[in-house]
Amino acid sequence: MRIFGKEYPVAFNKYRVFEDSIEQLANDFNLDPTDTEKRTEIVDRLYHELERLDILSLSRTNKMIMKHAAGIYYLGDFIDRDASSQHTYYLISNSNINGIGHRDRVRLALIASYKNKTLLDFYAKETGWFNDEELDEIQSLGSLVKFANALNISNTEIVDNLQLFRVNGDFRLNIQYNGDPIAEEYHSVRQKKHIEKILGGDLWIEFTES
Repeated sequence: MRIFGKEYPVAFNKYRVFEDSIEQLANDFNLDPTDTEKRTEIVDRLYHELERLDILSLSRTNKMIMKHAAGIYYLGDFIDRDASSQHTYYLISNSNINGIGHRDRVRLALIASYKNKTLLDFYAKETGWFNDEELDEIQSLGSLVKFANALNISNTEIVDNLQLFRVNGDFRLNIQYNGDPIAEEYHSVRQKKHIEKILGGDLWIEFTES
């Protein structure tokens, strides 16, 4: 067995197995791979900035779950856009996703379906698996994914880069773009309260053409 694992390490890489399962799930629900990749890229960049400023730090597993949650965010739109959060949560939590256990699958579902704290608490009560500290982290990650979605709401991949700065106890997010950012500007301002909760201060968003 050790020889087989040495010769074929991918066969025992649970992260690769998990990634393949997520790709299959995205394909099953006809998610646009370009949109999926852009949301994942944006949420990864947002997290990097928060980590750089010592605001948020994740385990390797939870970072991976967050990034894949961004890829399949609100896949329940496929069924009913008006009840997308609910459909997303139940579809993911009950899907056969290899490479992670049931608890982490529910964590993935909670992040990918995040709409607000009220719904998060409602879904989480079904299992009762997560304590307050874990739910706070799940809420933060759901907020990042939701904000990342707002930064590609037009599905035109306009965001090139972003940087977060501390400014007199508050924060400024500089977003470099290429294209027309009108939809992203509007939706990011609407969703910034979710990021302000993570930051513990006011957030000013500035769009700068690349």
